[in-house]
Amino acid sequence: VSSDTLVVTQSPDVSFHEGETGNISCCWKGKPEKVGIKWLKNQTLVENKTVINQSSSSQNEQANSCSVLIFPNFTIRDSGRYICKVTVEIPTLTEVEGNGTTITVTARAVITDHHNLN
Repeated sequence: VSSDTLVVTQSPDVSFHEGETGNISCCWKGKPEKVGIKWLKNQTLVENKTVINQSSSSQNEQANSCSVLIFPNFTIRDSGRYICKVTVEIPTLTEVEGNGTTITVTARAVITDHHNLN
C-alpha cells in the first residue's frame, strides 16, 4: 500500500428525531492537494464541494481531513443512505467512495390525550 493511497471513512449509522440538528462526516487520509467531495443521498447529489489543502508542510504523517454534512433541522425526508465520494485529480485521477452512512429520522412522539387510550 503506497502512502498515496486514499482512505475514506464515514460516520457510523445514526438516528435523529425530527427537528433536531445534526451532522455526518466523511474523512479522508492522505495528502492530496485538491479534493472534490460529493455527498450523494440514495444516488442523488446533495452537496458538491472542493477542498484545497493549503498545508505546504512536508510532514510524513498522513493528515486526516473531513467534510461535514450539516442538517440544521431534520425532517423525515432526510432519512436515507448518504455516500461520500472523494475525488483527487493530482497526481492521478482517483475516486474513492465511503461505506455510506444511513440516517434514520423518526417523527416526534405526539402526546395523546390519555382519555383516548383504550
